[in-house]
Amino acid sequence: MTVSPRAMGVLNTLRQSAMQVVSRDALLDAVWPNLTVTDESLTQAVAEIRRAFAVIGADRDLIATVPKAGYRLASAAVVTAPPRTLAAPGSVLEAHVCVHEARRLVARDGHRAARDIVDLAHEAEMAAPKDARILAQAAKLRVIAAASAGDSSLWLAAAASAAEKAVQLRPDLASSHMAAGLSAAALGREEAGRAAFSCALSIAPDDAEIHYFAAHALFRFGDARSATALGERAAALGPSAHRPLFVAARAALARGETLRARASAKAGLERVEASLAEDPVSPRLVSARAAFRAMLDGPETGTYARALSAATAPYFYDVLAHDAAGQPRRALDALEAIVDDGWRNGAWLRAEPLSARLRSMKRFRTLSRLLAAA
Repeated sequence: MTVSPRAMGVLNTLRQSAMQVVSRDALLDAVWPNLTVTDESLTQAVAEIRRAFAVIGADRDLIATVPKAGYRLASAAVVTAPPRTLAAPGSVLEAHVCVHEARRLVARDGHRAARDIVDLAHEAEMAAPKDARILAQAAKLRVIAAASAGDSSLWLAAAASAAEKAVQLRPDLASSHMAAGLSAAALGREEAGRAAFSCALSIAPDDAEIHYFAAHALFRFGDARSATALGERAAALGPSAHRPLFVAARAALARGETLRARASAKAGLERVEASLAEDPVSPRLVSARAAFRAMLDGPETGTYARALSAATAPYFYDVLAHDAAGQPRRALDALEAIVDDGWRNGAWLRAEPLSARLRSMKRFRTLSRLLAAA
């Protein structure tokens, strides 16, 4: 569930009114200052909040419409938590806003926004410290960011703690076990990670996100066979995401299954192109497109890869694009740049089917040792 900043502003204004009626004009002035908007904007924001309350388990109209007067927050919303949730509804919504923004940063900026992602995860956990879904999301976000940070041990410890609390609060919740699996895998605890992901998938066998993160974790452990199958399954369950296809393609390539890898890369490229149509300036998507094209075209992408290095900040996708394009020195330049920028996903680097020429270069071995010691 996600809540827009405007809807969150309406909710906060109603909460501050101590259950008194707030007129539509007052809400418009508070949430849309210096802007000319219609009543329909407010109506849509209220409807969004009501949908959000329904998602977290509220079974009544927590925002009351007062005819010809405005809106007020019902007393039940202040003194009663939704079923199975111990945090106040407003706090849960605020936590979801933080999670939504963090997920947006993950999708758009990746390792370049690691600290902002962790800060948002912390804010979400503080807003709803006894909500298992929020704790699981906070743990997941910390693990994602930890792959990109020099001080990742602290973030991983916090992730493991949040995941453990989520499992204790909601052992029936698949995302709780997924968070436990992610944190265990990031800490190198393969057996515990596999067990947690197995439990998560048994609860939610059709959840695309769980399949994707399980694929990601198992590829890091060197289990390319399972990672390929899980990545392909995640892509089938989530028809718009390209990252599961990236994992599936790299894992299949690691097993020498070239045709299978190309099929995933082709499908992944189509999804990236569709995403770029909506967000054409996203540097991470541009880099992902280069990586998929390189997997499909090999050295023929050399000219494109050179243009890429001058046009965007580097991502790990760029390492792969230059390597597949037969440009190991440019691949090393990109790898060194992302390591300098905070990227610390050494386990992934070890699992990657990079060219023998790149792996044999002294600078690559130096960077690999640096990542192994991080």
